[in-house]
Amino acid sequence: MISALTSRVCNLHVWQWAQITAILLFLLLFTWCELEAAVMNRATETVTEIAILMDEDDWDALRHTARSPEVVIPICGSIPPESPYEYMPATVTVDDVTLENVGVRAKGFWGSVNPERRSLKIKFDEFVDGQTLGETKRMTLNNNNQDYTRMRTCLALRMFQKAGLPASDCSFAHVTVNGKDLGVYSFLKAHECLSKGFSLFHPA
Repeated sequence: MISALTSRVCNLHVWQWAQITAILLFLLLFTWCELEAAVMNRATETVTEIAILMDEDDWDALRHTARSPEVVIPICGSIPPESPYEYMPATVTVDDVTLENVGVRAKGFWGSVNPERRSLKIKFDEFVDGQTLGETKRMTLNNNNQDYTRMRTCLALRMFQKAGLPASDCSFAHVTVNGKDLGVYSFLKAHECLSKGFSLFHPA
């Protein structure tokens, strides 16, 4: 039966292959457009306002911190160096909820490092044990420095969720630091399952 099926497939004419390819491309495009529409509808309804207030010296130190070249291009057999990123205390307001002594640090490797518009991690219980925002302990703010559409992160994570895989919730946030407008970021709430799993291999 398998050999007969293989023979039929191999004997398809070029125009039949073209039809099959066109149908597959249409289905792929239709699925992608559905995901894009779902992400944009969700994003426009839930753009989160995040305001961060912190010492200016801490902010300057934070936004200029970067990983060393050997981390980005590791030397074979070498022990990975410790992360250079440290949490700084800040007051963080998410929509209308304000929390003090929240940990804020920079994140990213090479492409997303932008001192004027850093990607950030927020940890609510870094300095205050048990402090959370609702049920949320951590947030990630991606600057999407290499994505002019600002959509790829949310589209990819939404696709994983649609496939039944564990993935962080993703929407968009308008971010300010000490009153300076940093624009729109991808706003991720860490998935607890993923946080525990990845921390075994990459604690930073």
